Amino acid sequence: MRGLKFIALMSLAVLLMGCSKTVQWEEEVPLNTGETIWVQRKDTFDRVGGADNPLKTAWALKLRELKFNRQGQEYSFQTQVYATMMIHEFDSPKAIAIVAWATDCAKRGYGEFRWVNSSWQLQKNVSPTLIGKPRNLMDFYSGVDGEIPPKVTQEFIVNSHFEDSRRGGTESHLLDSRIATNCSRSK
Repeated sequence: MRGLKFIALMSLAVLLMGCSKTVQWEEEVPLNTGETIWVQRKDTFDRVGGADNPLKTAWALKLRELKFNRQGQEYSFQTQVYATMMIHEFDSPKAIAIVAWATDCAKRGYGEFRWVNSSWQLQKNVSPTLIGKPRNLMDFYSGVDGEIPPKVTQEFIVNSHFEDSRRGGTESHLLDSRIATNCSRSK
């Protein structure tokens, strides 16, 4: 009997390894400059079993991608966490930053990633001008099928509420979250 359970669990694990899905949409994002850009978003999920019950599976985010054009430059940002808060433009030309949860920090928290020399670089600290600013990217856990339309306007975001399987219940996904935590880059 024990051997049969082991075989069943191993079979389930093999099946889950090949199970993934991708959710894609375009999102209208207002910049701090007053302009609006369209950001192509893509979330890739893997089906994983729970730690306490491997037979109880859920969708877990594997990769989140953002792509957008700004002043003739194409930008692409990837992260393995779903917490991305904002795209911000600084005064100097082509000075773009994304604030996202940073996993490579000594003190974990939101980090500022700046586009420098054609790549995203984690800054030592989040700029003081960004602290307290509200998010402009939708905080959306897209693990549930069919909730995101192909084009998401600001009107849709403000007026919509979604089932949030992480927290239970219904909530708006352009949350009033403000950047408050500073990530200290590891040395």
